[in-house]
Amino acid sequence: MVDKRALASRLVTARSRILRKYPFFGTLLMRLQFGISDCGTAYTDMKHIVVDPEFVGRLSDKELDFLLMHELLHCVLKHCTRGRDKIQYIYNIACDIVVNSNILVCMQCADFKVDGEFVMHFTPSGKEGRLYTADAVYYELMKQGTLTVKDEDGQDQVISIGELLPLDSHDEWSLVVFSEDSEDMWDKQIEDYIRERSEKASRENGENGTSKGFSTFGLPQAARDIAEELMLEAQIRWKDALRRFVEQTLEISDYSFAPPDRRFTDSQYILPGDNTYYADELSNIWFCVDTSGSVSQDELTRLMFEVKNVIEECPGSKGCLSFFDTEVTEPIPFSREEDLEMTKPYGGGGTSFDCVFTYMQEHMMDQPPRAIVILTDGYAPDVDEEEAMGIPVVWVLIDNDLEEAKPWGDTIHVST
Repeated sequence: MVDKRALASRLVTARSRILRKYPFFGTLLMRLQFGISDCGTAYTDMKHIVVDPEFVGRLSDKELDFLLMHELLHCVLKHCTRGRDKIQYIYNIACDIVVNSNILVCMQCADFKVDGEFVMHFTPSGKEGRLYTADAVYYELMKQGTLTVKDEDGQDQVISIGELLPLDSHDEWSLVVFSEDSEDMWDKQIEDYIRERSEKASRENGENGTSKGFSTFGLPQAARDIAEELMLEAQIRWKDALRRFVEQTLEISDYSFAPPDRRFTDSQYILPGDNTYYADELSNIWFCVDTSGSVSQDELTRLMFEVKNVIEECPGSKGCLSFFDTEVTEPIPFSREEDLEMTKPYGGGGTSFDCVFTYMQEHMMDQPPRAIVILTDGYAPDVDEEEAMGIPVVWVLIDNDLEEAKPWGDTIHVST
């Protein structure tokens, strides 16, 4: 008779133990519920980890920890909903090789046994599985047809892939319904974990605590690869959004009265000239960088870095830069990256967006900016759209947890 209460207690204790030793795994395990079934070993459906009581009863605590981390990584890497166009039993082996290799390096183990069997973690070519995706290992298995594994005594033996068995059951994967929301949820779990660990490091070590990006924070290689991919995608998304804003703004014909359209200078009417600007003429864009006390030195460095990126990507660009908290510094013209490197940020008080538009109205209306790019954490009272005097505005919000758009203008979210 299975003592379900004792088994549940052991699973919860294992999760707590993993949380202490391997925070990444322990934190994400909190998102999964435990279940019990006569499934032979264990399985996951990306919502639950289901274990066979008899199988778990044969495992040591360390083996149980490995098993739970194994199931979790199948979720993180979305193995449950991928590979359905492949020969399933071979894909199952590929997934286990990748997962096991990632866990072993986190545990700092060269090899590991579960239920008396060494876990597979090398590809057919002898490389660690953590260096590859499951798809890549699958095609290598298909080509090679065999895999070198260790027997019970630790001796290498070459086994046909048809004789290999995964650590756990993957039969239930075919019942998991593919959902972009579900897959995105696991990506978000990684992002949330990195953000939480970054904030903790910042609190414990001061503002330099996040100076190395997300660092490793105990992430296995596969999760680090996902994190880097997500960060790259986010950078591409926000930069594309900013470029589109600049292009759309500067491709609008500038109907001004200086210079006038010379075709009509003999007329009693002076018509405005049609001066079309293009994206490589980043002229008269006003960049306003938030230097208030709510913006850390690390965030300020990132803000300046993003302004430099715009300069680098638009050769020959010209604009001006101001810093603001509750006051705005006089705009400093720039046309090269070196101009920005010589600029020293000023500020450190509260945050007021009103001061940006008040300054523009009082000091810049003779030659108003064609657009305003405000780089900020966004934590300040909003201003009325009328204050912008019809000038396009984009709010670049750095690490704003609210993830809400500003009530007017364009909003771009950037995560550091």
